[in-house]
Amino acid sequence: MQIEKIKQLKSGLYQLDLDNQQQLQVSEDVLVKFRLLKGKELTTEEIEQIKQASMYDYGLQQALNYLSYQLRTEKEIIDYLLKKEISHADITRICQYLKAQQLLDDLAYAKSYLRTSLRLSDKGPMVIRQKLSTKGVSDSIIQQVLLDYTPEIQLTILKKSMSKMLQRSSQKSHYQQLQKIKLAFVQKGFSYGLIDQAMQAIAPTIDEEQEWDRLVKEAEKSKRRIKAKNNYEFQQKLKQKLYQKGYQLDLIQQYLEQVEIDDE
Repeated sequence: MQIEKIKQLKSGLYQLDLDNQQQLQVSEDVLVKFRLLKGKELTTEEIEQIKQASMYDYGLQQALNYLSYQLRTEKEIIDYLLKKEISHADITRICQYLKAQQLLDDLAYAKSYLRTSLRLSDKGPMVIRQKLSTKGVSDSIIQQVLLDYTPEIQLTILKKSMSKMLQRSSQKSHYQQLQKIKLAFVQKGFSYGLIDQAMQAIAPTIDEEQEWDRLVKEAEKSKRRIKAKNNYEFQQKLKQKLYQKGYQLDLIQQYLEQVEIDDE
């Protein structure tokens, strides 16, 4: 088979038109390596070698493009190239090349991910561990990187984020607000011990006037749903309902005494 025409494509690759209507797309490196010129004759074996070399170059270019947007882990590169139907052998060679050029480094990726997380979010170490693990980062690398996420740094993040959450208006009791905040940071990947330590450090206090207003609203809402045979049963049910919502017993009793006055 003979090369009839060679033209450069917008992608940077070169298209070879053979006299048997076959077309090949190759990189400049492959063009030079195989000395591909117009009029050159190629055997079936040579064409197969060109295809294999071109597939490696294509895979490498795809990997470089994928890396151009942001850092990637080795697993991400492998998964991406598999979707591009690059062979396992070529993927191995591509990853080796990228590592040699310091373009692929799971340790560097994990460190960068941790720095970004600490700067832009309030993720705890357990969530960061999970995120890195899903990216294919090894446990040993994760463990090494998380050493930089010290308890002191975690406490700083916890106190800052907790204070912000407490400033938000809420219709829930003070106790329920604290429980909600604690649960939120457990879900973010912090330990119970550090969460409690941070909560004690910021020492949130009850705004008694706001707490009373919230209790009254909750009580008025609950009263419409309570069914009771007499006033005593009604008050006991209401008392239980408000206590379950996290209100203090003395505040609940104060409200119940007010209800008795109103009833009289």
